[in-house]
Amino acid sequence: MKGFDNEHLTQLSAIRRRVRLKSGRKDGRCGKVAEAIASELGWEYCWGHLRLLDGEICWIHWCNQFADGTIVDATADQFEERWL
Repeated sequence: MKGFDNEHLTQLSAIRRRVRLKSGRKDGRCGKVAEAIASELGWEYCWGHLRLLDGEICWIHWCNQFADGTIVDATADQFEERWL
């Protein structure tokens, strides 16, 4: 199995864009995006709490796990400068 690459980024961007457009929101939607990624790409989805750079703790945030164990957060942009 090949590693995470630009093709995966393209797929994630398309899924994220489609889910966000369908919801009428241009940001967020972590649970719906992670669920769509799991359904379409087969990557497990999970949730957790994030400690943001400003010290705030995100209530619940969803992401996916690539086959090699890499955590993939397709909606990290919703946190803007408060996340990496």
